[in-house]
Amino acid sequence: LVYENATVTNGKDQTKYTIIINKAVESVTFVDTANNWAKKYVDKAYKLGLVSGSKVGDKYYYNPNDTASRQEVAVFMTKLLGTDVSAYSSVKLPFSDTSKISSWALNS
Repeated sequence: LVYENATVTNGKDQTKYTIIINKAVESVTFVDTANNWAKKYVDKAYKLGLVSGSKVGDKYYYNPNDTASRQEVAVFMTKLLGTDVSAYSSVKLPFSDTSKISSWALNS
């Protein structure tokens, strides 16, 4: 997906992205989203590579009722906007908790 001149500033822009995502993908199964209102959105975001959930044994979980962490939102937005993270590889992060950022989120 390519978003030219995309900005996320209000609910209107977020709705636009949701519409694009809705048209782009099919569903996938997470054990814990079967009866959740967001199931179709989670499944589509997974197919787009925007979210991954977690695997326990041979089952996948998304934890749809959990609050998204700052790391999860950063990774999601980086993927959604197609940000080239290599351009920022030498940037020193200014956060006091940088050492606590998980390796899977560090480049976002």
